[in-house]
Amino acid sequence: YPFQKDFINKYKAELENHLEEHLGRNLMDRCHNRISKVYEEMKNEMCGRIQQLMDVQQSAAIGPSQPAIEMQSSFEPIYQIDCQSLFMGFQSQLTFQFSFGPTAMARRFLGPRYSLFLQTLG
Repeated sequence: YPFQKDFINKYKAELENHLEEHLGRNLMDRCHNRISKVYEEMKNEMCGRIQQLMDVQQSAAIGPSQPAIEMQSSFEPIYQIDCQSLFMGFQSQLTFQFSFGPTAMARRFLGPRYSLFLQTLG
């Protein structure tokens, strides 16, 4: 049977990996530019505030053409979605619906008149 427990567990693991990869990539595509822009704005604001707190003599010694403070750190956000915790309560419910059964065929051919057909039978 294709829906044995091992198959379902493998399917869940592959689904988690697929979702983590694609949701993470989608999140990065949508958020990275905005987060980088906000980071740069905050970094510049902090450098400006620290520069204001420095002594006037120390600022004058550095010179007006150079900034007194310059952060030398790299910032790279990591976009990771923990799908495993999202799927902890995943319960598989597999049901089969046959499209060529008598009920399905009657619904397909009769369409909206199917309910009238049932009333005449019952």
